[in-house]
Amino acid sequence: MEYLTVGTNEIKKELFVPVEDREPGVHKPRGGMWFTKHRPEYPNYNDWVEYLVYNPDTFLYKSKGNIWEQPISVIGLDSGIKIFTLNDLEKYQYLLSHYTLDKDRFSYAKLSEEYDGIFVDTYGSFETNASSLVKQYSVPTLLLFNLDHIDYYYPGKVSIEPFDFEFDEEACRNYTITYDKVKRKVK
Repeated sequence: MEYLTVGTNEIKKELFVPVEDREPGVHKPRGGMWFTKHRPEYPNYNDWVEYLVYNPDTFLYKSKGNIWEQPISVIGLDSGIKIFTLNDLEKYQYLLSHYTLDKDRFSYAKLSEEYDGIFVDTYGSFETNASSLVKQYSVPTLLLFNLDHIDYYYPGKVSIEPFDFEFDEEACRNYTITYDKVKRKVK
């Protein structure tokens, strides 16, 4: 399985920010490196890119440079990686009891001591007490706590067909994901 991040086409350890927990009410942490699943057979679809182009406020906030051409990286992970998959209420309750931050949040910092990352499956089966966490993620997300298990990455870009933010609310937003298929190592 490969994963995609938007915002950089170069992955370097010196730019990595360690994961840290945030203030009450905010379930997502700071730091780490954020990805969504990438399916090379669909160069015109990615969960995160789709979310961005249909949510202009987030799109503009997250954009770097030319908004119609964003840098991306596609990664492959090595077989030794240890990822916690959060996809149901039982696993959420496990995190709350074993990696407690406060009464309704778990600590990503504590989780990062035992795991290399967490995959939050927003399509999983959650009840209301986990729904605030799931809503803050928006799309299925892989959050890496360290870069040591990235086997390789491909630098690339997502080219977005320009659209009118104000008047094209219902229009189809087209984009293409392209990347150099020469494997690179994280430095």
